[in-house]
Formats: sequence, structure tokens, C-alpha cells
Amino acid sequence: MEISNVNIPVSYEAEQSVLGAVILKPDCFGELINLVSGDDFYVDEHKEIFFAMYDLFAQSRNIDHVTVTETLVNKGVMDAERARAALARILNAVPSAANA
Repeated sequence: MEISNVNIPVSYEAEQSVLGAVILKPDCFGELINLVSGDDFYVDEHKEIFFAMYDLFAQSRNIDHVTVTETLVNKGVMDAERARAALARILNAVPSAANA
């Protein structure tokens, strides 16, 4: 996982929390995109996951670990194993969507 070279504070955990909340409570994504964009993510892997979620939202498709994995693979961003591992790390770090 690579973090882009930036001069402002970066919170890996905050990025995970946002993405994990969407997986756990997908209906919050519509509100989230009014507050957060893909460019707000500094971890490249997280940015790609956000863009995959956005693509699913734009197509009115369900956002869950299966569809996000499928989207990442179809876009050629990650292979299935890496996508599943990334999403598992995120889900393991976020116990609930309470802060969505």
C-alpha cells in the first residue's frame, strides 16, 4: 500500500473508517459523496476502492465487498486476491457503521 507524497496529515485509520462504513451501511454513500471525493484519499488502495464504490453508486448497483471486488478486478486496478485482502483489512478495522 502506497501513500502519496503529501504535506498534510494523513490518517490511514480515518480512510479505513470511511470505506468500512460504506461497506457496512451502503446507503450512506449518497450523503458521503457530498463531503468526500476520491482525491481526499491519500492511500492509493483506498482511493481506488472509493472510486469503485462511486462507480457502483453511479450505476445504482449494490455496494458490498463482492461488487467492490468485482469492480476493482474489472477495472484492472487489483486482482481478486488483493482486492479481497484490502477489503478484509478495512472491514476488520471498522467494527460498525455508527460513525458513517
